Amino acid sequence: MQWILENWVLLLVGSAMVAMHLFRHGHKDRGHVSHPGCAKRAEAVESEAAISAKDGTNV
Repeated sequence: MQWILENWVLLLVGSAMVAMHLFRHGHKDRGHVSHPGCAKRAEAVESEAAISAKDGTNV
């Protein structure tokens, strides 16, 4: 208990990091592109999906 009282700031920061990781990454919108570099990757995935739909294969 004494350790928690002495290091409450570290526990608070660590808890915030875990919460932000879980809630930010867990609820992403699949159609949303957040970074400029992600647009190229999203286009590549969409084109692969279109090709596989024509061929009847799953990617």
